[in-house]
Formats: sequence, C-alpha cells, structure tokens
Amino acid sequence: MNILKNLQKLLFLIVIPALIISVFVFSDTVIYLVSSISPCTLYTNFGFLCPACGNTRSVIALLHGDILGSLRYNLVIVFICLILLGLYTERVAAIFNKKIKIVPRSSIFIFGSVAFFLIYFVVRNFFIV
Repeated sequence: MNILKNLQKLLFLIVIPALIISVFVFSDTVIYLVSSISPCTLYTNFGFLCPACGNTRSVIALLHGDILGSLRYNLVIVFICLILLGLYTERVAAIFNKKIKIVPRSSIFIFGSVAFFLIYFVVRNFFIV
C-alpha cells in the first residue's frame, strides 16, 4: 500500500509538469488545433462578446509567453492558470508534509470572483479591443 502511494506521488510530481512542458514543446500543433475552432456565433451575428470570446487568442498568447496579451484577450484563462498553479503547489507541498494554502476557499473569494467576472463580461463589451 505504501509503495502504491509513493508511486502516485511520484507520478503526480512527474506527469503534470511533463504534460505542461509537452504543451509548450508542441505549441505549434496546439495552436493549429486551437485555431481551427470556428468563430463565436454570438459575436459574428450580434457583435457582443460572450464569456468565452478571446479564449483561443488568450491561449495562443500564453503559448507564446505573452502574458499581458493573454490578459488583453480574456482574463479568465490567466486566472484559471493561476488557480491551478496554486492548487498544484499546495498538493506538492502536501506530498512533502507541508500544509500551505495558496488558493482561498472562502465563500467571499468564490462569490467575489464570480461577481468580478460577471461584471467583466458585461463591461468588456463596451471596450472591445
């Protein structure tokens, strides 16, 4: 049982970084696949940005290392990446018996984030980049 737990920990420490590195190594393929997604129907027909508008360009900008460009297209992708990085760091620390909390789990943080993004999705339609 201990061997299985140690193997799971080792896989967690190796597989996730390897997947992230492989996305950057094969970024041309990822960009090609992501670019083949059809344009937003809401924006094409009505001229309004939906919550997902800009996600493709945001991911492509991140793959090129352009964090500010990614933020300009859509804040959600960078926010999700930061949350996932925080959760991964917490888990790695837990593997080494360190208890740290990077990502807040309070209802204020969750509702505040949701409220912020709801307002962001409306307001950004007035400032289309």
